[in-house]
Amino acid sequence: MKITAIEDQTDDEIPLHPGDVVLVHVRLLVRATQAVPILRVIEDRTMGRSRRNQIVCALVHFNRFLDDPAMRLIIAARRWEQLTVDEATPDVFERFVTFLIERAPSIRKWETASAYVAQMRDALAQRFKADNPELAILDDKWYKAVRSTVKKAFVERANVTGFAFIDRAPALQKEGVLQVGHALFLEMREPAISVAAAHDRFLIAFQWAILGRASDAALMRKSDLQWDAGSGAALAGVSRQKTTNEAPLLIYCDRNDYRADMFHALGSLVATVSDQSQELFPRIRGTSSASAYLNRMFDTLVDRYEHLVSVSPSLGDLGGHVHRRTRSHSLRRGTLTVATRLPRAWNISAR
Repeated sequence: MKITAIEDQTDDEIPLHPGDVVLVHVRLLVRATQAVPILRVIEDRTMGRSRRNQIVCALVHFNRFLDDPAMRLIIAARRWEQLTVDEATPDVFERFVTFLIERAPSIRKWETASAYVAQMRDALAQRFKADNPELAILDDKWYKAVRSTVKKAFVERANVTGFAFIDRAPALQKEGVLQVGHALFLEMREPAISVAAAHDRFLIAFQWAILGRASDAALMRKSDLQWDAGSGAALAGVSRQKTTNEAPLLIYCDRNDYRADMFHALGSLVATVSDQSQELFPRIRGTSSASAYLNRMFDTLVDRYEHLVSVSPSLGDLGGHVHRRTRSHSLRRGTLTVATRLPRAWNISAR
């Protein structure tokens, strides 16, 4: 078939000028002129940051799969952008799933592998299903069987290695927050670590107060926290990074116990630290991941204060309430557990 180039028509590799005549494979040309859906999704700013990061990670693993020596003998594409409609087959998708299970040691959790499988299934369907009828099976029982295979593989791996099948962060309950807050308050007496202790204590208290994730607190600015005289509470303008929601929240003082009280923690921070930055939590400013910052803090605390630690998921011999595997998301899980069980006891309300 002959195609005559018109004004502004170009190909990714060969520039075409008005009047040029070329021979092309029509189906491949049509696919090349369309935007790659997964890249458009990544750039969608209405989507939460966590979802975008998940798609990016899935794409990274898919590119590694395409560049694997075994795949070089099967298809020519080495990256997602180079994949053609003839190469996008159910067999290639199954091989990708096998690669995630057997050749991707960094993927240790079933939830992670399952999410990557779902992301690439959606990407293949969006980009190629209209031109490749074979991909219709991505919507039926065949795909469910593929996901079931992934789950069975990780169950078997868990049985062999002894690692938990679903490795969720243990919830940090109110008692644990009180113990962490008290330990950090005592650390404020030591000049070498007083600034970090005051900052981290306020971070823990604030994240607990807003029922938030680490990412919710990390990007807060001082101007986002104001005093609301009418309600006698702090008004926090919280942007939920994962869901892209914004919610002004009223946070009240905890008169019963200073150890987890956000106001006491904030007052202690102001009295201890002189900081001119506009970030509410400036120590996270240079950290790529707020979750990683909190994870390191919890690891340091449980190593330094043995009496805080619970030696089992239930209370241990030491009477501690902080599990050794406590992570940043432990705060989120703990707050939601308490708020669901005792909604009236929560010192927070949405305006």
